[in-house]
Amino acid sequence: MNKYSICIVDDKIPAHEVAMNDGVRLNSNNLEYLKKEVSDWNDPYVKEFVGDILKKDGWTLSGFTNPNILINWLEEELYRPDIVIFDWEYSVTPISSDDVQKSLLTILQQSFSIVFIFTEKDKQEEIEALIKTPHFDKFHNRVRIKRKLDENSTRLLCEDIEAIRKQNFSFKFGAEIRKKSLEAVERILIELGKVSLEQTVEYFKLSDNTNKDLVDFIAERFKNHLTASPFKELPGKGKDDGKSNPEIARQLWSYRLYFYHGENDVLVRKGDIIKKDNEFFVVVTADCDLARFWHKNYGYLNLLPIHEVREGDEYLKNQLTMTRKQSPVMESKFNSFSASPEYLKGMLILPFLRYGDNFKDFAVFPQELLNKKVELKEDGMPIPKKERNLKYDEGFQFERIATISEPFLTPLIQHIFNTISGYGTPDYPKVVSDLISKNFEKIFA
Repeated sequence: MNKYSICIVDDKIPAHEVAMNDGVRLNSNNLEYLKKEVSDWNDPYVKEFVGDILKKDGWTLSGFTNPNILINWLEEELYRPDIVIFDWEYSVTPISSDDVQKSLLTILQQSFSIVFIFTEKDKQEEIEALIKTPHFDKFHNRVRIKRKLDENSTRLLCEDIEAIRKQNFSFKFGAEIRKKSLEAVERILIELGKVSLEQTVEYFKLSDNTNKDLVDFIAERFKNHLTASPFKELPGKGKDDGKSNPEIARQLWSYRLYFYHGENDVLVRKGDIIKKDNEFFVVVTADCDLARFWHKNYGYLNLLPIHEVREGDEYLKNQLTMTRKQSPVMESKFNSFSASPEYLKGMLILPFLRYGDNFKDFAVFPQELLNKKVELKEDGMPIPKKERNLKYDEGFQFERIATISEPFLTPLIQHIFNTISGYGTPDYPKVVSDLISKNFEKIFA
């Protein structure tokens, strides 16, 4: 039997009736006590629902009398329930409709939980319209709207949960992924905890003014631990039912190929896709040279122009048909991120880059590799010139769109340099080629 962590957010939970602190997470024991000791819950179906869930073997139930208390536990205590039963109206502790909406959005943004909104019939259309608005639409597959708790609530909830489990990867494997991730982090901390802080900083050379070495080390060990701990029930190859969804494929591969940074991350990194004056580039300079950039690179940044694939684009059309026939160019198949079709001699496509509300494809010609001089600002900054890294907020006037992720970035960089620095040998004449080929065929005689 599958086991789940469920929390119910409802101000009808009568913690205040027995002087129980209702400003914290109420655990299963608290809810069991309230069920036995308090007869009037203002809503008998809430009490019955809590009782039914408490009977489920292995299920854990928590209660919150206010959405803000749950949000605090999500942020401060890293609490992560599988299911949130979310009451839409609060009469015991009144909350405005706007605040309820903001709380729901925060819960959806802070954690992966399936949210069941329980409401009266007269509110259902209002909530359905809200879920279709831009802020909520991206979470539409995680929100269910249900009529207010009644005698069938538990049975219907169980049916819905099992249906979701069969369809949603994150819901099915979320608990296991979280558990194994925490185990991996603890193993790293245990090993690092065997030595002093000074020894860790000294021997891992963590005193640089970036955290790259530390992040690289933790990321590699994290991956090693997860690899050594296989996941149960991983699905096999997906069924091709003839109902492929190009839009979903585009979204998933965009997420897999690129990392989209937050505003606080200002370091320039290898693999950054950047934009200035409607021109796009990939940063090719190595991360180790972007650290202490002007000391190591004399201020020169290696960039590769990339070109948006647009209907009837004259530049790309001219490039691709300069010496090639249009028909075989159009028939080229792109089967890998870093493998160029033979006929195109190094040209690649960076697909599905999210820019604004759209996904864009970009053509890459490694032969266009160039460098740009970035001037060192003389403005009395506290960091010595020799130690300065290249940052977006310190005179580097480019907009970062995203960063190409591994395991795609390294093969791409290798492909770029192989293309521009490749070497070859003269072809054999036909007679020599035939001699070698005939002798090779003897293996199978």
